[in-house]
Amino acid sequence: MRERKVNRLKFGTSPLLTGNAELYITRFGSRYHWRGGTKTPDGKPWPFVSCEIDFDDPLARSLDVSNEEIVQRSVVDWEGMRPSPRRGVVYAGPLTVLLPDLTSASLAEAGERDPEFLATLSSVFHSLSVHGYGFAWFDRLDPAAVPSDRPRCYYIMKRVLAL
Repeated sequence: MRERKVNRLKFGTSPLLTGNAELYITRFGSRYHWRGGTKTPDGKPWPFVSCEIDFDDPLARSLDVSNEEIVQRSVVDWEGMRPSPRRGVVYAGPLTVLLPDLTSASLAEAGERDPEFLATLSSVFHSLSVHGYGFAWFDRLDPAAVPSDRPRCYYIMKRVLAL
């Protein structure tokens, strides 16, 4: 890409693929933009984002949010591998989306165990988008800060639109 002097790359991915987010956001400084309405071939909602890597203008570092705040500000709760949207979310300040470490294989398994898995997570991201929130950063909680059976990956979501 450098040889061809390409300074921007745009493609689609899922925010659920945490290994991709770790590479694209934390290493390459990309920006994710929610693209609601995407469906799997069998008609189920599929969480989808456009990913834009601007090699000349990388994304800023993470917002200063403590591990405790990350968990408290999550808009989704987890019981094992079952997500549920948190009730009574106040759409003010930075919010977070906690996720387990997910791969395409673990996503398929989770979808088989819980038919609402993808729909629930699509709904969570869509609701954030409707309330003017976009992806600000991706990271992982320090393993010492959370039990091993709890989600460690998270997005920080920040209001990008004034409503």
